[in-house]
Amino acid sequence: MFAELNKINEEADQFWAGQEKLSQRGMIQKALEDGRLLTRMDCLQEFGVMNPTARISELRRLGIPVVTRMVGIHNRWDVKVKVAQWFIPDQDKPLNTTKKRK
Repeated sequence: MFAELNKINEEADQFWAGQEKLSQRGMIQKALEDGRLLTRMDCLQEFGVMNPTARISELRRLGIPVVTRMVGIHNRWDVKVKVAQWFIPDQDKPLNTTKKRK
């Protein structure tokens, strides 16, 4: 049993030897720079980040222009709720501003 575990660990070490290890902030930054839209659930499922808002704040402190927009989704009870979605806007295509209703 221990021999099998050691073999698995060795294979994992060989796999990761050539890979760049990114921090949580680094994983989120790379995804955003690749043009992805991220939500809290995306960060949890894909990167294992429990508190992505802290990582987003760190990116903003570094000068990365991360934008937050609220989007409506249906939850598991089919109730419409709003969640934050983060992205880096394309510099060639500025965001359209919307007027608030009075």
